[in-house]
Amino acid sequence: MRPSDRPGSSRLPMIILIDGDCSMCRNMAAWALRRSPRRRLRIVTRQSAAGRRLIAEQPAGALPADTVACLDNGRIRLHADAVRQVVRRLHPPWSWLVVLTAVPRPLRDAAYRWLARRRGRRPATTDCRTSGPPCGNPTRHW
Repeated sequence: MRPSDRPGSSRLPMIILIDGDCSMCRNMAAWALRRSPRRRLRIVTRQSAAGRRLIAEQPAGALPADTVACLDNGRIRLHADAVRQVVRRLHPPWSWLVVLTAVPRPLRDAAYRWLARRRGRRPATTDCRTSGPPCGNPTRHW
């Protein structure tokens, strides 16, 4: 095993669990994929077989349906913390946006929840498939 492939390495793909029925979620996921280094992010929709399997494997309530979730080396991050982890995995200069997360977590999460409540009001701007390949698939596309 190469050092970059060991558990805990930031080179392992982070799984981002999104609502495939939400156009804003799909648009943001597509935006992140275009700006991420190869094989650093995997997008999985809650509605896909892989998404349902991931949800079933987690403790009850660990992955609320109303938020984005990142599964990274066994850790689950939700709300603004999930967004922060995605931003950290993007190519510069986008990864530099992580400095904006110096805002205290309660304020970040409040801003995230405010935006999430309005997510259904945004039209889709990309033609995204709503079911992804299995998480281990080596392709970047979902």
